[in-house]
Amino acid sequence: MYVPLVFCLHVVNNSNARGGANLCRRIFFDPYTREDLAAIITHTIGQSTCAIEPDVIALIAAGAASTSGDVRRAQEATRRAVEMAIKCGDSRVSAEHVRYNSTDKSLTAIRILPLHQFGILACALSIASQSAKED
Repeated sequence: MYVPLVFCLHVVNNSNARGGANLCRRIFFDPYTREDLAAIITHTIGQSTCAIEPDVIALIAAGAASTSGDVRRAQEATRRAVEMAIKCGDSRVSAEHVRYNSTDKSLTAIRILPLHQFGILACALSIASQSAKED
């Protein structure tokens, strides 16, 4: 079983309270590989009723591994592909659903935002829209 870990964990030992040097070390974790990401996605979707073709899992894992190795990006790409399949009325997620989400370059910068930054952007756009309506 794979457990997602934070890429950088700061471990600080403040045992020397008399002003001595603090012992601090950084632990860096390597990004996930394509195989790791495929295993995580397979494990995740194994718990759902979603039907995803095996080549789709490999495509999503390869894409996430080539950019960041971040499992959150792989899970987000999987979620978007599933949503596209549902929107199209398809019973299985295919590579076309993944490619459709990756070809729209106008929204790429917004799609890769972390969730909290996306929320802040959505709030700012909502406020700007309300201000425009009032003017």
